[in-house]
Amino acid sequence: AMLQDERREQLLVIDVRGRDWVGGHVPLSINLRTTEVVGNPGDLMSHCRRNRVQQIVLTCMYSVLRARKCAVALETQQEEEQRGGHGPYGIRITLLAGGVHAWVNHFADRQAMSVPRLVPRAYVDDFDREMWCDGGPSQGGLVHAMDALWSSGGQKALSDALAQELESLAEQSD
Repeated sequence: AMLQDERREQLLVIDVRGRDWVGGHVPLSINLRTTEVVGNPGDLMSHCRRNRVQQIVLTCMYSVLRARKCAVALETQQEEEQRGGHGPYGIRITLLAGGVHAWVNHFADRQAMSVPRLVPRAYVDDFDREMWCDGGPSQGGLVHAMDALWSSGGQKALSDALAQELESLAEQSD
């Protein structure tokens, strides 16, 4: 168990989702938005080295766009550091295959629309069934409301996001 704990401390899971972070995430992951990672890759790499992180696992909803963009920024930063002799060791940078969508669907019980609680919070932290709907086999099971525009939750989430953005633009123009 001690060896497992030591390895876990060397691993950092970064979920780069924005509003779609709400509803469930990988236990012990941290939430940094894509803009934060891409805008400050050097700060993140320095923080990881100070804390002896050996591997960073990046994820977003599907680990296709946002997580991949962050991985490229971190890999580029790491290459520059090593070329300049500033990177004391290489940090392994990987993507969570299938993203949080695959993670949740691996552990969720679609029949009960819940996550097994045999070991509390062991698989999905802060799971909120209101944020997920069954997209059926064509959608790979449960779909986050932010991705499901055909769901009332997805439509409301999109409407709220657009209203907030318009409000922000209106404030900037005042």
